[in-house]
Amino acid sequence: MKPKLVKIKHSITGQKIGFLTYSCEYNPAKYFIFVKNKHLNTRFIQIKLVHLKSTYSLLLILLFPFIFQNICWSQNQKILRVDSIILPNESQNQFLQILEDPKGQYSIDSVKKSNSFELYNPDIKLNTKSFYWSKIKIESGFDQITEVIFQIGGKRSSDFAELYFYNNQDSLLKHALSGYFVERDKKDIKREIGSKFMIRLEPGKSYTLYFRINNISGFAPQFDLKILDKQYFNDKLNRRNLVQGMLQGALWMMFLYNLFIFFYSRDKVYLYYSFYIIGIALNFVVERGLFVEYTIPHFPKLDPYFFILATAVAAASYFQFIRYFINTKKHMPKWDIAHQWVIGINLTVSAILLLVLLVSFQIPYSVNISNYLNLLGLIYGFVFIYYLIQKNHKLSWFFAAGALVLAIGTFISLYFLITKKPIDFDPKYFMNGATIAELLIFSLGLGYRIRLNEKAKQLAQIELIEQLKQNDQLRQKVNRELETRVKMRTAEIEQQNEEIIAQSESLKSANEVLIHQKREIENKNDEISQQKRYLEKIHQNTTDSINYASRIQNVILPSQTELTKYFNGHFIYYKPKEIVSGDFYWYRYIERDNQRYFAIAAADATGHGVPGSLVSMLGISLLNETVIRNEVNKASQVLERLRDEVKTTFSNYDDLLLTRDGIDMAFCVINLDTLEMQFSGANRPLVIFKNDPNKGTDEELKGLVELKPTKNPIGKHPKELNFTNQIIQLEKGDVIYLFSDGYGDQIGGPEGRKFYFKRLKELLSEIYKLPLTEQKQIIDHAFQDWINHQYSDGQNFRQVDDILIMGIRI
Repeated sequence: MKPKLVKIKHSITGQKIGFLTYSCEYNPAKYFIFVKNKHLNTRFIQIKLVHLKSTYSLLLILLFPFIFQNICWSQNQKILRVDSIILPNESQNQFLQILEDPKGQYSIDSVKKSNSFELYNPDIKLNTKSFYWSKIKIESGFDQITEVIFQIGGKRSSDFAELYFYNNQDSLLKHALSGYFVERDKKDIKREIGSKFMIRLEPGKSYTLYFRINNISGFAPQFDLKILDKQYFNDKLNRRNLVQGMLQGALWMMFLYNLFIFFYSRDKVYLYYSFYIIGIALNFVVERGLFVEYTIPHFPKLDPYFFILATAVAAASYFQFIRYFINTKKHMPKWDIAHQWVIGINLTVSAILLLVLLVSFQIPYSVNISNYLNLLGLIYGFVFIYYLIQKNHKLSWFFAAGALVLAIGTFISLYFLITKKPIDFDPKYFMNGATIAELLIFSLGLGYRIRLNEKAKQLAQIELIEQLKQNDQLRQKVNRELETRVKMRTAEIEQQNEEIIAQSESLKSANEVLIHQKREIENKNDEISQQKRYLEKIHQNTTDSINYASRIQNVILPSQTELTKYFNGHFIYYKPKEIVSGDFYWYRYIERDNQRYFAIAAADATGHGVPGSLVSMLGISLLNETVIRNEVNKASQVLERLRDEVKTTFSNYDDLLLTRDGIDMAFCVINLDTLEMQFSGANRPLVIFKNDPNKGTDEELKGLVELKPTKNPIGKHPKELNFTNQIIQLEKGDVIYLFSDGYGDQIGGPEGRKFYFKRLKELLSEIYKLPLTEQKQIIDHAFQDWINHQYSDGQNFRQVDDILIMGIRI
């Protein structure tokens, strides 16, 4: 027969959940219908039709698509008979049927009506985030009312579990809670941490049990149905408590004993050994469920945190114990560093795992990484122990024996846990006992270590006594030598005393001569003091004169308020080397032919101090006379006339003096109406920074335009050249700078070199867009930083020349 497709609807929600493919195969003796349902984990349901006539069989086949849903879910469920013969370690999963509840929205009433239950297959992993219902039918085979325990899962199987217990009249007999993260007061069975329920069975009656489980820890939920005799369960718990009580008693006695030894001896090896023991003790009670059962019954979610914490404390304390037990810091420094790294990594990773657990509460991730970390630490420990054995270290055999015993106990426990071979007690007791044996072996090692230390102390005492004897012999020898030297020294001192007495008489005569010389020196000092007072008076008069000259010079210099009227900003950085300066600045507002002009000059007269100030005053006077009284049309004509006047003024001097005296000057005239500027320079350039950086002429510094001067001073020169007149069109926002050579010639910096004009231009290129007052501060700070260094001999740099820098923004 050709396969057919049938739509399948969910029995609770009514939604379509897939299609079913069915087909029929004819056999002379019987008919079979093979059904394959992809939604039901590819299980096959075989419906056998026997002893039916062909007509009825064919009719049933034709009607199969309409009655399939009832046929599929009305399979006879196996009934579990519970009688006096109960095998506690035997799983009863074959009697379970399960139903997935993806969002946890199904009620018990809707679940009872559902036909979507399917047989439970333990080999198929359930969805971690889903809720699951399971159903099992049981029949009591007891001859009296009996209480049994239904265990549906272990520690990780179900974080939350719920029971609905019905009799065959569909009456609810019991509703209870259980699970790993359910508080003890709310659990049906308050002892141990698995999901367990107490069921009361009457003779010969049938019951239906519904279990609802879900997990929040990240582990996949799982059913592991076992039926436990109440007396067997209590005996098992009492045996667990007895064994754990003995283990904890032994561990705590060892902990307190070693902690007492630490306080007595202050030997840190006992402190970390105590921490190692308490970490193991805490790990035992957490792993066996006693911690959440008795210590934090109302906060069961804290249990995994304490597991990671106990494991981290035990691992870190173990390697700290090794460090101090072997004294690796002294005998094995590289291994000691490695131990510290292992401890640091362990504590850091454990802290991160606790944080991850706090944020996401994904226990598998944190617990598995913690176990892998402990495994790596165990491998590292075996490598170190192997190294100790190779080096034939006296204490290595204790570590090797302890590690071997622990490995054997762990292997036996894993063997029984993996093979699930029946045994009358928990296989983990092998590992617990091996841990106690390891600690006892370590305790023997500590005792042997004490014995070695005592032997070392005895040897040290013997060596000390021998050294003291040698020291006493040496002391006696030294005393004899000292007595001989004292006698010799005494004789020398007596001889020296006689010589001193003779020298004392000579000194008396010399002292009388010195007294006479002292009187003569005092007379000379009186004369020198009189001369000093005279010179100080002359110096004061000179200083007063120079200060007065400085005030006169400042009065002659133009007021800066005039610059404020015609420009958008300005600064004048004026720093004389001495009280008066050879550098000077000058500017005037001029109206001529209905045009407004502003003439500006920055000049450097020959020399500095008083001579330079006299020449600068001459220059100011000549500028006033030349520019204001004479009508000149070009900036170069001003410099030409100034040169003539200076030469005439110094004509009475010889040629040598005349060639040395003169003025270097940068002079410009700005038409305030057209912003056209004329420039002429005598050994001093002019720098312009354009408001538009693309209009500059310098390839390295954007926006820079440098106007070169004529290489002649204003004065007599062996090769006199005509001063050139340069014209440039300015724009609003342009900044022009005029300066003397003092700033660039200043010596300083870390290598004791000149600042140079190039470095000054670079500085101006960085600051020319700032306000002019702020530029002045930056220029001063740069000067102070440059000069605040020292020569190689430790002397500070000093200002070498007068300094003048003018900045004006159009």
